[in-house]
Amino acid sequence: MIAFELSDLLEDLGHQVVGMAAAPDQALRLIRELDGQIDAAMVDANLGGQSSTPIISALVAAKVPFAITSGYDARELEALGIAGMQIVKPYTRDQISRKLQSLISTRG
Repeated sequence: MIAFELSDLLEDLGHQVVGMAAAPDQALRLIRELDGQIDAAMVDANLGGQSSTPIISALVAAKVPFAITSGYDARELEALGIAGMQIVKPYTRDQISRKLQSLISTRG
């Protein structure tokens, strides 16, 4: 449900959502299939009870900027082996907008 809310928010902000994934294997498949078509990604630290580290590694390899959306604090993420720009849940529309613009500008 949170993913659908984020998707709606991103579209309301004028962005196109090219895919959503409920599990790491789905996310990895999307990254492969959409090679070169992803300007930025929002990644939850935990997808379907699994760590998002494989997704983050794939995004780094594909040179796709990303933000971690998580309720975990920075120490908890670090303990999970996850690092990156973080958007702490619950987040606001303005926080998402600013972070996404920042991510997209790094892609340029």
